[in-house]
Amino acid sequence: MTHEFFEHAHFVRDGARNHARLDRETREAIAAQLELPPDILGRVISAESPIPTENEYHRIMDRVDKELTEGWSKAKQEKATDNARTIEPAGTTDTPECSGPPTFEGFPKIPRLFRDIIITEKIDGTNAQVLVTKGRQVFAGSRRRWLTPGNDNFGFAAWVQENTDELQQLGPGRHYGEWWGRGINRGYGLDERRFSLFNVTRWRNWLPFASWGGDEPQFAGDEKRTPIPMCCHLVPILYAGPWYDESAILQYGEEPRVIKNILYRLSEPVWGSVAAPGYAKPEGIVIYHSQSNLLFKVTLKNDEKPKGVA
Repeated sequence: MTHEFFEHAHFVRDGARNHARLDRETREAIAAQLELPPDILGRVISAESPIPTENEYHRIMDRVDKELTEGWSKAKQEKATDNARTIEPAGTTDTPECSGPPTFEGFPKIPRLFRDIIITEKIDGTNAQVLVTKGRQVFAGSRRRWLTPGNDNFGFAAWVQENTDELQQLGPGRHYGEWWGRGINRGYGLDERRFSLFNVTRWRNWLPFASWGGDEPQFAGDEKRTPIPMCCHLVPILYAGPWYDESAILQYGEEPRVIKNILYRLSEPVWGSVAAPGYAKPEGIVIYHSQSNLLFKVTLKNDEKPKGVA
């Protein structure tokens, strides 16, 4: 069994202890969602009783806990052994003996820095995802685990359950976004909560999204974007275009300080958040670098500090 399996199994165990009287159908759905093997699935669902008492359920979970603990330790040892076999010390030139030439691995191409970027507003909520399977099943998740209405994260799983029909329009795959609004971190002065998708190159709003009074920035491939489901939002695009050297002076003395200008506007109360107009203390920006396909973030405050320290 894999290291990842035991992480999921521990979630089921812990969730079951917090909700010892979950009905059989709910327990089965959670276990099946995490693809537990039949032997563990039987223990989680508990064949002894359709709806076991709290004491019965805890006895069952204690047996599962013992098996998981033993398996967890074994899985970590196996993972460490695999890593030791595959990771060589820096500078090592020896290769394992084999009957033929080893698989060749070339050095990857290095992307160019000054290429197109897309800057979006970084929203201060909680990371969330919607998984749509090929069979059109819809699951809710946070950054670290799957969610259910009985073991939720600021009501996201309950919202997904209420909007399943619309969320199926996202199509098969994992769809990441920010779950934000009332009672979540900054709150942004909202009375409701929203799910804002991150992938602005795939999705677009039904109506043009004004950015500080101007039109939403356009970029190559913009016409191919698909309208988002009506229950969803999209992180606002603040800039789309080339990324220049922020310290460079172009001809005629123009300084293309794109990132600094956007950060300045976000920090000024007269402009502030685009995601929640009128909110004067947004978090920062996310920069998508097109050629490397990487994301970078810049926060308005404490950007020089690690997240746990800021």
